[in-house]
Amino acid sequence: MAQVNNILDSKSMERWLIFLITLVGLLLVNILSERYFVRIDLTEDQRFSITPATKALLKNEVDDVIYVEIYLDGDLPVGFRRMRTALIETLEEFQVYSDGLIQFQFVNPDLAISEKSRNDFLRSIIQKGIQPTDVFLTENGNRIQKRIIPGLSITYGSREIGVQLFKGNSTAPAEVRLNQSIEGIEYELAEAITELVAIERSTVGLLRGHDEIDSLDMYSFRNALEDKFRVSTVLLDQPLTQIDVLIIAQPKSRFSELEKYHLDQYIMNG
Repeated sequence: MAQVNNILDSKSMERWLIFLITLVGLLLVNILSERYFVRIDLTEDQRFSITPATKALLKNEVDDVIYVEIYLDGDLPVGFRRMRTALIETLEEFQVYSDGLIQFQFVNPDLAISEKSRNDFLRSIIQKGIQPTDVFLTENGNRIQKRIIPGLSITYGSREIGVQLFKGNSTAPAEVRLNQSIEGIEYELAEAITELVAIERSTVGLLRGHDEIDSLDMYSFRNALEDKFRVSTVLLDQPLTQIDVLIIAQPKSRFSELEKYHLDQYIMNG
């Protein structure tokens, strides 16, 4: 009997030990998950992964909300439904790496209250560089033509860019072209965001060439600037263009007449 009790006590102790190890493991995973951000794409074709360059863009360059308005909506053929799904998956990844600064919504042109409203809407998106596409659907045994809009607009601050999603090789079969377009979704989105961010950010020029404060002493200051602005080292040997703010940090040597002229022109031009 004593032997049986010893066996039971041993098994109870083993169960308690397993329970405690599991509990400690869960606590450690929870603590680490709060400190470190990790996403693992387990799909065979890595379809939920975005490139390191895009991740860096979203983490380091986007500092305000980006609004995405998508026009690929409504009753779509199978191929364009795949494009819509891929677009949602990509934008959801963009949301994660931008800390929620990417916001998107769908707009269905078919829900326009009148034909005039729909036509006005079509004209507005064509002006943004988005071309509608005519496709054929089968409804109740009848083959009908339908116009869809495989595109979207991205707004960042006061700037807006239209993005055409259905691209690819125009001489290729429609299915091949559609697959090429789906594969290019991340690139098209990232390129548009890069352009918007570059336009929206002001450029700060740090003047060099006159024994200004040493670059090592300016290191922390420059890093702080780069969080909000594009920062460029400039010289006065040519006209200052595309510089919104010029910082001259304690120069110790004289400026030449040509340099004074370029500086004067920069100030005169606002």
